[in-house]
Parts: sequence; C-alpha cells; structure tokens
Amino acid sequence: ETVNKMASSYKLLLLLLVVGYQVSECSGSYVAASVQRKSLPRNANEKAWDWQMRNFLQYQLYAEKAKSLNAQIINYPEFALGLDPEKGADFGQVLPTAGGSVNYCTAGNVSSPLLKATSCLAQNVSMDVCINMVETVPATSQQQEQLYNTEICLSSNGTLLAKYRKSHPFYSHVFNTPKPYDVVSFMSSFGVRMGVFTCYDIAWGHPANDLTAMGITHFPYSVAIDAGVGPDLYKTWSRIHNATIMVSNDDPNGNDGGVFTRGERVPATTLTVTSDQNGQVVVTTVTA
Repeated sequence: ETVNKMASSYKLLLLLLVVGYQVSECSGSYVAASVQRKSLPRNANEKAWDWQMRNFLQYQLYAEKAKSLNAQIINYPEFALGLDPEKGADFGQVLPTAGGSVNYCTAGNVSSPLLKATSCLAQNVSMDVCINMVETVPATSQQQEQLYNTEICLSSNGTLLAKYRKSHPFYSHVFNTPKPYDVVSFMSSFGVRMGVFTCYDIAWGHPANDLTAMGITHFPYSVAIDAGVGPDLYKTWSRIHNATIMVSNDDPNGNDGGVFTRGERVPATTLTVTSDQNGQVVVTTVTA
C-alpha cells in the first residue's frame, strides 16, 4: 500500500510538472504588427522596379511606427509593392533557398535587390519582416521560366527564414502553381514557430491543414481581399483551427486586418501613416 501511495504521489508530481511546463511554455507573448495599405498609384512610364521601391520606402515608415510599440514581427499585404498582372514577369526577382546564416543586407552579389532591402529593414528595426513579392525561377533546358507569388520572411538579423510559393494563385494566368505545393514554417527570432500561406490558400485544405497538423498555430497572413469580406472568414478559420492569424490586407482603412485568435479579433493599437494614403499598422500583443 505504501508503495502504491508513493507511486501515486510520484505520478501526481510528474503530472504537475508536465502541466506546469506546458503552462509556462504557452504563457508567453509577442507583439505583432499587421500593415493595411494599398500600393501607391503607378506613375506614367514608371518602371516596375522603381514602382516597387517607391512602395518599399513606405514599408519603412510602418516598421518604424510598429517598432515604437515594441513589435517583434511585421507583416505586409499581398501585392502591396505593386503589380501589373498582365506584365508579371517585369516584377519578378530571383530568390535563394531559405535557411542558413547569410545576412543578405551585408552580403555581396545578392540576386534580389528587394531581398537585400528587406534584410536591411529587418536588421535596422530588429524585427522579423514578412513581405509578398514576385519570384522568378529562370528557364532551364527542362522547363520554361516560372513566376511565383511568393512570401518571404526575414529574421531580425537579416537572414532568410522562409520562402513560400503560393499554392493557389488567384492570377493563375500569371503565376505558376508549385508542384508539389509548399509546406513552409519557420522559427521566429522570438521563439515561436510560424506557418506561411497566402490569401486564397485559406479556402483550400492545403497547405494550412498540413501546418496545423504539425502543431503550428501562428501564421503571418498576407491578403488582397475586398473590404468587409475578410473578418468573418478569419474568425471562422481561426476558431476551427484553434489558431492565430496576423492579417495584412491591401485595405488601407484597417477594418479587415489585425490579429484573429480562436474566433475573435484581438484588441490592438492602430497607428496611421498619413503620408501613405492613410495606411495603417495594427499592433497587437499575442499570446504564444
């Protein structure tokens, strides 16, 4: 009987330790920033790269405002750098494989000027930064040139944490569909593993279901959805998957964006960038 009591006490202690570990592991938080903006109108005869960089300069303003509220990660909307769907190839840049310790801000011979600029931005504000862009995969003897709607996430020290090619492109006549589809996650600089998918992907089972099946429940999420359509969708998806999505929409009034957790929009602080068509950055403290 004494042995049984000791065994029961040991099991209870072990259970308490496990529960205590789980609670402590999940009791942290981080600060996320979700940008809500449209791309600036394109000037007559403006080259694609010049238009993109003019928009990227605005990105820095949002990051600086988010940093003033101690944000640790910032996410930007789909197509917010500018895109002409009929001339998608003009906007593409070649990207390296994600991972590794290369700081693309200081590295030489970087294939993508936009990657280099984003790396420098992440390093300068000491935040993880996720942007949406067009990726070019050059033609080979086996295949034609490929274009992808791609999300990249850079760490606060300028390395490329993740590269995700959208599985279900809306402009299917412009962008290729990756085969097999990407299942991409990354460990953030603040220790939370995050999964990546983009806009229209949310309507499909993959890759989101693959990621949640892996236990990943935090997602930076770039979208270009008509105002008013998104919030009910985000609430429903986050409730079904018991997950958190950080929504950045190309809706400058900010009503569709922010963080949605387990069926609810999380209270946030909204800062306006008046010089950029009154775009907004929504800053939220998120339970990890």
